[in-house]
Amino acid sequence: MSFKLQGRYYFGFLNYQVKAGQKPSSGVVEFNPTEDLNEDGIKDIEIVYPDGKQQELYVIEDDGIAEPIDNRAEVEAETDEGGDSSEADDDGDSGETTDTDEADEE
Repeated sequence: MSFKLQGRYYFGFLNYQVKAGQKPSSGVVEFNPTEDLNEDGIKDIEIVYPDGKQQELYVIEDDGIAEPIDNRAEVEAETDEGGDSSEADDDGDSGETTDTDEADEE
């Protein structure tokens, strides 16, 4: 799981166990820093959901992890185009292979 909170990116794994607890006074999900829960030397986060359920997020650090890329616009554009399969694809043809296409590739 990855998310951005107060300008910082977090990467980690959720504990599958969800515990009962008290609803947060804010009424929204809370991300509370806590001690190192999985003994890897990195402080972790306790997530408190609006219904009071709590779940541990084991934070990991990896210098090789880059800032996530927001590709929602690309995905939305692809899904919005939809359309008939007979429409032209990126190279301007209908996508069907012809003898001339095969000759161009040789």
